[in-house]
Amino acid sequence: MPRQSAIEGVVETSNVHLDDERGSLDKFFHAQVQDTCSSALTWKQVLRSTTKQAGVLRGLQALKAPYTEGKLIVPLNGEMFWVSVDMRAGSNTFGCWTSKLLRPDNGKGLFVARGFFHGCLSMTDNVELLIMADNDHSDDHNVGIKWDDPDLAIDWPLQDRQPILSLAHMKYPSFADFQHNHHGL
Repeated sequence: MPRQSAIEGVVETSNVHLDDERGSLDKFFHAQVQDTCSSALTWKQVLRSTTKQAGVLRGLQALKAPYTEGKLIVPLNGEMFWVSVDMRAGSNTFGCWTSKLLRPDNGKGLFVARGFFHGCLSMTDNVELLIMADNDHSDDHNVGIKWDDPDLAIDWPLQDRQPILSLAHMKYPSFADFQHNHHGL
């Protein structure tokens, strides 16, 4: 599957940063972000994700209906390589992926609509992300795809090192198996 530089439903967002002699204020979600996301959002979860060391790879994972999630991902510390794979049934870019290097110093976040698998690779130690989700979570609806599936051919910036994976993520099925069993999200 070819990598797509732009996939409808994945939008880079701009954060507002204000500071003065007293300190600073970062506004991660505001009217312009809402307009960019092109859908009415009600956040059901606000999460802080931490990753202790560089080279940790999470995913690819998503939740099946009725628990699919749209997510706003905002970097707070460190660098995270974020991958979004389009698994929306009927999408012109089904099975295609896009990526973004998230880091707090550029004032950018990422909004990903419902229907995408997510994966990420920590590029530095001590990565922190703020993640807002527009649906409730259900462990029973969690699904995954193998991170290094040859049909997806994601270009992970591993820099000649082996990723650190959880046992559960090592056992995820192939893209073809997921497609055969679920047909999409």
